[in-house]
Formats: sequence, C-alpha cells, structure tokens
Amino acid sequence: MVFVIAELNPRKGKEEEVKKAMLKMVSPTVMETGCIYYYPHDSMDKNNSTLFFTELWLSESHLEEHLNTEHFISFQKKLAGILEVPMKVTKLNKLNNS
Repeated sequence: MVFVIAELNPRKGKEEEVKKAMLKMVSPTVMETGCIYYYPHDSMDKNNSTLFFTELWLSESHLEEHLNTEHFISFQKKLAGILEVPMKVTKLNKLNNS
C-alpha cells in the first residue's frame, strides 16, 4: 500500500479555481484500478490557503498508472499557472511493529 499526501499552494485569488479542479479529479480517480481512496482537503485554519489530497493506492505501480492518466495530465496543465509552487507529493509507508 502507498499512502500519498499531495500539497497544493494556490496563488492568491486562485483558491476556488484550484478547489474546483481538485473536486473534478475525484470521480475519475476513484474509478481507477488500485485506488482505495482519494480525498481533497482544505485547511481548517482559514488563514491558510494550502490544499491537500490524501490518497491510498494498492501499489506504487497503481499510483504510477494514475500519474499517466489523461485526467491527471490535464489537471497538471490546469494547475501550471495557478499554483505558487509545483504540487508537493509525499509518499509514505506504514510503520510496522516487526
């Protein structure tokens, strides 16, 4: 399993545009093979415009397939001019007691 946190920092005034683009990603993504969940989030701190996706994928290869889908590539192009910095993606492994 691969847990992903993607961090998006919209340019000032572009927050709603980024949120709409994120919400459009959910439906096609959750239909992908290997997607366990894919949730968009915003900060509970209203002074913080940072947005996030939390994702869980069955495997690294399923995540890689997602990154090559038409809807993800289109999403990346849409974000190109409306984020302060490129989307930061962190992949995590669960710690085990072994």
